[in-house]
Amino acid sequence: MRRFLTKGFTLIEVLLALVVFSFAIIYLTNAFVNTLLSLKAITEENEELTDLRFVRSQIIQEPDLKEFEKGGEIKTVNSGMAHWKGEVEWTGVLDLFKVDLTIELPQPEGRKPYTQAETLLLLRPSWSDSEPGKRGQLKAEKQEQLEKTRASSGMRYITPTIQKSNNPAQKTNIPAKSGIGGKKK
Repeated sequence: MRRFLTKGFTLIEVLLALVVFSFAIIYLTNAFVNTLLSLKAITEENEELTDLRFVRSQIIQEPDLKEFEKGGEIKTVNSGMAHWKGEVEWTGVLDLFKVDLTIELPQPEGRKPYTQAETLLLLRPSWSDSEPGKRGQLKAEKQEQLEKTRASSGMRYITPTIQKSNNPAQKTNIPAKSGIGGKKK
């Protein structure tokens, strides 16, 4: 009798290979989907941050304090109309203000609007000018405090004066007989 040698895989080996291959495909597909979802979330977050930076940069350029305190809306690149409001408080330092800023970005349906609240310190001389006389009053108070501090420490402060003269040598502090480089004529 002749024996046939078979070269190949048995049915069980083929089925086992298919099961291992299917598990590998399932795990790889899962990882791919998770990567796509993460990429989408990162992209959305970057768009929100871009919109927030844009809105903030537009808001802090407002030269009028009263308009700033009213709040308002600004059209963003990605999110539509952003709503904002600001509360301003004087810090006690000339032209320096503490601003509590709240920005609300709309979101797609079914999601709550994204809201960011932050506190900024802004140097705004035009806001000090919004109350007539206040800036001058603050400058006078600070000058008085400075003079009291100098007086109590024993320091003397001499206000520089400019003397007007028709002599060009005295205006430039160059001796009359010297030329450029200090050479005599």
